[in-house]
Amino acid sequence: MIVFSLIFISSCGDETAPDLIPLSYVNVDINLSNIQYQELRSDGGFIYIPEGFKGIIVYRESINRYRAFERACTFDPHSTHEPVEVDSSRLFMIHRHCKSIYSFDGSPMGGPASLSLREYYTHLDGNYLLIRNE
Repeated sequence: MIVFSLIFISSCGDETAPDLIPLSYVNVDINLSNIQYQELRSDGGFIYIPEGFKGIIVYRESINRYRAFERACTFDPHSTHEPVEVDSSRLFMIHRHCKSIYSFDGSPMGGPASLSLREYYTHLDGNYLLIRNE
């Protein structure tokens, strides 16, 4: 019985829950009429901003829907490798080191990650996109 328990315990993955990703204060206002944010004027457009734990991917889903995801991979959030990024195909997000793949709703689609990316609260207020911790 002890051997079975040890095997069961050691078989648990190294995955870290998003709650164990250090919380960072996020309070960002993006003026969407500013030329530096022109990528966010089209559906499927995205930008990277430095806030959050490892940075944030801001993604335009539709004219009234923006999403903001923490770039720390949920499988290995403390990795010293490059954080999650939008793939060059613009079809998904990927952590190139562990090969975890995420859809644009933040859920894992492949690789070792089984938990969704942390998502920050977004609110569109006229030309301003507000990004906050919930």
